[in-house]
Amino acid sequence: MKICKNPKCNDRGTEYSDDMVFCPACNGILDVKYDKPIQARKPKLKPALLIKILVPVVAAALLAGAAFGIFKWVTGRGESGTEPRVGSTSQKNSSKGDEPWWDIYPTKISIQGPSTIGINDTQAMTVNYIEPKDVTIEKVLSWESSDTSVLKIDNEGKATGQKFGTAVITVVVEGKKKAHITATLSVRVAIPVASITINGATTLEQTQSDKLTAVVLPENATDKTVTWKSSNPTVATIDREGNIKALAIGSTEITASVSNDDKVAAVTVTVTEQIIHVTSILLAGPSSLVRGTTDTLTATVSPENATNKSVTYISSDSSVVQIDNNGRMTALKNGTATITAKADGISTTKSVKVFVPPSSITLRGPSSIGKGSHGYYLNVSVSPSDASKENITYQSSNTSVIRVDNNGEVWAQGNGTAQITAKSGGVTSNTISISVYAAVTGISIDYQNLSISDGDTDWFRVNVYPSNASNRGFNVKSENLLIATVVSKDESSGKVTIRGSNPGKTRIVVTTKDGNIVDYCYVTIY
Repeated sequence: MKICKNPKCNDRGTEYSDDMVFCPACNGILDVKYDKPIQARKPKLKPALLIKILVPVVAAALLAGAAFGIFKWVTGRGESGTEPRVGSTSQKNSSKGDEPWWDIYPTKISIQGPSTIGINDTQAMTVNYIEPKDVTIEKVLSWESSDTSVLKIDNEGKATGQKFGTAVITVVVEGKKKAHITATLSVRVAIPVASITINGATTLEQTQSDKLTAVVLPENATDKTVTWKSSNPTVATIDREGNIKALAIGSTEITASVSNDDKVAAVTVTVTEQIIHVTSILLAGPSSLVRGTTDTLTATVSPENATNKSVTYISSDSSVVQIDNNGRMTALKNGTATITAKADGISTTKSVKVFVPPSSITLRGPSSIGKGSHGYYLNVSVSPSDASKENITYQSSNTSVIRVDNNGEVWAQGNGTAQITAKSGGVTSNTISISVYAAVTGISIDYQNLSISDGDTDWFRVNVYPSNASNRGFNVKSENLLIATVVSKDESSGKVTIRGSNPGKTRIVVTTKDGNIVDYCYVTIY
């Protein structure tokens, strides 16, 4: 057996096989272990002879050590008699020529693998060797799960979800001097998120706000909680609900992530200069045009500092009214067209009528009407035949007697006479005179029920209201001449005489000549 006697070596006193030359810990030369100490004797050789003997011995030892190092470098052997590890660092990087030929054990590791696994889903876990970077010994001793009812893991690091919950995976690897190096990873067993996408506007104006939405699939994923983040919050910010607010001109990357499942989606949001939009348009100008004439509409756009105040005009019927980009209208034929003005998505309309003014107007109407009456319309004819009547206005010389509205309807206001004319533009009609008289407003009958013997006569009186009515006349008739007949009537006094003809009952009907107001006298003949 051999041992290392280097006082600074951590493995001093450790026994090694006789075929080893150098100490694996300090690379010092191993010495033979003696069971009993050998008594030192004073050398009897001369110095020159001693040097002559030691030089070949030392040279031979150096050559043997170099040969052993080359052997380890080529074969990748660790300790004597062990086979090189497949995929070890020493084997992979042996071509570089700068790797140490002795074994390097890990001191710090971690577990690489998904933090969420689905039920009955199997995922591979691997060891990440963190320190030192040039590890040559990568020996996994065991994989363990803190709760095998939630998550099982085999000796190869393959983890399989069993039921919803969380389990901690622990891996143990071999360290120096058989020490155990461990790492853990908390794994959630759930329905994992497969994908996440972002929907919403990606171009905003300064000060504009909008909302982004995240679509997380599958819909039955256990945890669909989304975390939003802006890479440049000076350009745009986003809250936990996905509400985004544009602050400054530029671009920012907006990410939506589901932390438990390591799924991330990203979009680039661009913020442009703020546009002051049009809020309203006011159209000013004529609502009617004479055929063959032109005029202009003026559009006032609000607010005054709107970014785009350009106005376009459209006519609903360009055969009636044409309009150019400056709002200038040309009246082509009789009819009506709707003019639409648009600016920055805002629009307003105005109706424009094209007409032919009359060259002459003829007016006709009643010579007299009863006071308080209406419903009489003036008759108007124009020349030429296609001239418009819609712009005709009417005038009364005395509106306290006669009033005429814009439709030509005559209203009798009071007793007297008024002169009526019609006008359109510079053309005036003939003048007509209309008198207003006291109209009959009602009647009543004295002795409204009469009983007369067969062949005899009797009478009743008719009262016409008002007492100063201009036309107090009335008509009288029997509804059944076989029973009773009218003998006479006196409109001035209102007296009506009736004669019985045959037994029975009938009515005598009284109707005013002015206003056709009706009343009845009930007659019985016996």
